[in-house]
Amino acid sequence: MRRDGKISVRESLAALTLLFAVISIQIVVFLTSSQMGKSTITYDGGAKELQQVSVTDSNGRGVSEPVTNGYGGGPPPTIKSITEKEVFDPEPVVKEAMLFAFDPNTVTLEQLQLMGLTTRQAMVVINYRTKGGRFFKREDFKKIYSLPAGFYEKVQDSILFEKRRDLNKSVIAELNSADSASLTAVPGIGPYFASAIVRLREKRGGIVMISQLLEIKGMDSSRLSAIIPYVLIDTTLVKKRDLDNLTYEEMSSNPYIGSYLARSILRLRDGAGGKGLSLSVLLMNQVINSEAMKILRYYFY
Repeated sequence: MRRDGKISVRESLAALTLLFAVISIQIVVFLTSSQMGKSTITYDGGAKELQQVSVTDSNGRGVSEPVTNGYGGGPPPTIKSITEKEVFDPEPVVKEAMLFAFDPNTVTLEQLQLMGLTTRQAMVVINYRTKGGRFFKREDFKKIYSLPAGFYEKVQDSILFEKRRDLNKSVIAELNSADSASLTAVPGIGPYFASAIVRLREKRGGIVMISQLLEIKGMDSSRLSAIIPYVLIDTTLVKKRDLDNLTYEEMSSNPYIGSYLARSILRLRDGAGGKGLSLSVLLMNQVINSEAMKILRYYFY
């Protein structure tokens, strides 16, 4: 150590170097902390910014959690595969429940759905009868566990057992096979509606649900309710057609496909080499949605 108290040139340079190093470290720390609030993740070729936000845990300690603008801070979303059950047995959305006289011992699945039950709820009634169950009085129907709250009270006055009904049992028509004369004999169906029903089933390839009669001009829910007890539908009489072998004219002639959808189907079929087309493929490629699938599955495969 120098006795005169003067600092040498070497000591001055060392002090300046140390000061510069300290300043540099502080700058790096500042820049790094300002950038920690943002990072980037890549998913399917796109970038999403992650914002770091401060929160407090249960012990009062400060922690940092990422919140994304696209994925909510979790891993990228996965595409859920659609099972056959989800496509063919969805819970229907009942837009307008209908009331009409029915016998719980003979009421059909579709009639129960028209009254407001879901497929699963209605199937409990059908399965109960299949296993030998019978309804002898109105209150017996109330015991079905699947009925939603208030449903029995809504329909109880419409429950009318066959033995109490003044029905001409010979006046029953199957909608996919009856001719115009047989249809005209059904109460509520005159010559006009009989001819319209025949045209409707020919144009579509058959009738698969009673509600399709509402597509006829002049048919309303009141008239349909009067018809329901006297008609049956045999869907096995509907002949399915193979989408791989249909022409544009054959596809577009079906009202549930039409010209626009027919062109989309043919483009997909041509792109696949002309073979291997099915309703499941159309659904997977978003050419049709699950609502269209519900009706098209009766006519095509």
